[in-house]
Amino acid sequence: MRLATLTLLCGLLWCLPLRGEEPRTFVYAIHLGVNLPPPDSNLAALQYADDDAARFFMFSRMFAEESWLLTVLDEDSQRRFPSLAQHSRVPEQEELERTLDALRGALERHGARNERTVVLITYSGHGLASADGARLALYSGGIDRRFLEERLLQLPASAVHLLVDACHSEDLLVARGAIQQEASAADRELPFDERQRLTRELLLRFPRAGVLLASGRDKETHEWSRLSAGVFTHEVLSALSGAADVNGDGEIAYSEVAAFVSAANQGVEDPRAKVQVIALAPGLDPRTPLMSRRWVRRPALLEGVPRALGHFFIELENGVRWLDANPEEGTALSLLLPPGASVWVRSSDLESAFSLRPGEARTFRELEFSRAETVARGAATDSLRRGFFRARFGRSFYQGWVQGRGEIPVPLSEPIEGVRAATSGGHDGWRAALFASGGAGVIGSVVFGILAGQAWSDYQSTDLQRPASEAHRRWEIFTGLACGSAILALGSAAALWALWPDRPVQIAPFSDGQTLGVSVLGRW
Repeated sequence: MRLATLTLLCGLLWCLPLRGEEPRTFVYAIHLGVNLPPPDSNLAALQYADDDAARFFMFSRMFAEESWLLTVLDEDSQRRFPSLAQHSRVPEQEELERTLDALRGALERHGARNERTVVLITYSGHGLASADGARLALYSGGIDRRFLEERLLQLPASAVHLLVDACHSEDLLVARGAIQQEASAADRELPFDERQRLTRELLLRFPRAGVLLASGRDKETHEWSRLSAGVFTHEVLSALSGAADVNGDGEIAYSEVAAFVSAANQGVEDPRAKVQVIALAPGLDPRTPLMSRRWVRRPALLEGVPRALGHFFIELENGVRWLDANPEEGTALSLLLPPGASVWVRSSDLESAFSLRPGEARTFRELEFSRAETVARGAATDSLRRGFFRARFGRSFYQGWVQGRGEIPVPLSEPIEGVRAATSGGHDGWRAALFASGGAGVIGSVVFGILAGQAWSDYQSTDLQRPASEAHRRWEIFTGLACGSAILALGSAAALWALWPDRPVQIAPFSDGQTLGVSVLGRW
């Protein structure tokens, strides 16, 4: 009986996740894109706010429990994203209210189980400022200061991240009239540092909320046909995909995104085309990541040092420009890509095409590049074309940026190797535990099987009642333990098969003249 109890306890311990494995984080996302201006304004319609929302939706559904897309895709966008029309809803206030009600219900259920949750809300569209306060445009109604505070910033999540690409976005987050009082004239822009200070004051009341805002008045200058997207959205998605991960820990902090956007725009000379970003992390924990590789269950990754590429970008088969990067010399990257899609890595004169399955990783060294020609057109975007991602981004730029701004930096130890293996969605600890439990099950079934055989042999070889009874009892115990161990091994094997990475695994026999065996080569 003692032996059976000990075996059961060992089996339970083997099935527990390894020490150091973090609890799962449940991520939810809402993406709004509004091209149309409010009817009471004289603003022109935007071209790519719907594309911004669609691109964020493509990104977040790789790891989110649920993502909502609130936008009306125009004809060009429906050609680029043919599968997304069925997921989209009209971005009107009633629809947003229903979505937030569903989200709040999910968050409360997670909260009752003491589970960590993250909410990502993105908006791309028109922002308006008036004597009554600022608001973000919707098809009907709008997002004003009261709605922002009561419905968005107070969501019962562990962290709420608000990303806004709209003119006057920071006006929404300061006390009513504060900007008008301090700027005093409509033709004078309040200094960037002052806008950031006023925004920070509001967030003191919402310590779990962080914001990332494109600061400025003229939203139209921040759309670019070459990207088919807003410049701010493209730069943020490039950062979140891994291009801003300066310390290689698989997590993208607010300061990393802000420094990355700053580097991307450093070479842009025309101030109208420059993107300034207000990045304020949640006050409860300023190092709360905007994105973590641990959220992605089976990430498709492009890794390594992109030698000799300089500024490069990655484009998808539907023409969507997934990310841009210009890393410092020798910087190792780990870039998250959409699995199953054909992608191209392109620089000014080189290109390489490939695709990745879920859980697969490829290195820059493995890519086969060929010569390519890219032609940039359009004098209106000349400043962007010349200066876009001209500055290189990495540890040196980041350290200078945070020191100059007085920001809290992310830890910068030696570059972390194997981020992919340590952050592939929490399955690696389970795989190791299943290996251990499966191996223990096999060993246990063999050992207890041998002991059961010996007990049966003792039972058959005696004619005495008491020794026979004891031998039969041992045979029953060891047979039960052998069967239990075999079930543990089979269950572990089945679970391990379910978590097996979708990557070619080589299985081959080997022999050294005295021993026969099987080798298994794969990535875990």
